[in-house]
Amino acid sequence: GLTFGTALVVKHSAVLLAPILILLAIGELAGRWWAARRAGAPRTSVGAARLAGAMAVMAAIAIFVLWGVYSFRYAMHSTGVSMAPLSHEVELLSPAIRQTILFCAHYHLLPESYLFGLADVQRVGNSMPSYIFGKLYAHGQWFYFPVALSLKWSIGVLGLLALAIGAFATGRVRKPREVYFLALPAAFYLAMAMASPLNIGVRHVLPIFPFAFALAGGGACWLI
Repeated sequence: GLTFGTALVVKHSAVLLAPILILLAIGELAGRWWAARRAGAPRTSVGAARLAGAMAVMAAIAIFVLWGVYSFRYAMHSTGVSMAPLSHEVELLSPAIRQTILFCAHYHLLPESYLFGLADVQRVGNSMPSYIFGKLYAHGQWFYFPVALSLKWSIGVLGLLALAIGAFATGRVRKPREVYFLALPAAFYLAMAMASPLNIGVRHVLPIFPFAFALAGGGACWLI
């Protein structure tokens, strides 16, 4: 909870941790139920309830940390600064993101400064052009980050990653839980980055690096 809250404070893209953690929890429960089924043991909802409670407590701690950084004050101090209202800031955003931000603002679920930051990050991405393969695009392209990673990562890293994927796909490595906990966050974050309009450098997908390198190293080790 403290780590999740700190991540929310320092980086707006940390909001993606929420769906990632939920998907990890679902995968964990699915793995437990499958193991119980294979063993012929009765399946109960105790584990699901306990995990859901833990997730709720973690989310509460994270939100508490976020509010604490903003001194538990909703309204931001904009003395001497002329700013457009939040409703104007979110006009050009997608309907889902716009409604989510306005919903949080209406019920004061998150600090106003934090919500303005979320809106600003989205607006910058929508207005930022991208350049790749000698062409200038008004918005981001889905293939930008896969191409950038293929150029930034060395041939050795790409080769080890390919070998690791082959080892996992052919069943040589029977570590489904470990592979899921490493592959899911990286794949989800990369997918969100590919769908985003912000294509101005590989640094925006740096969070996937340790997951990919761990998978590459683990796959190579198991093959050896």
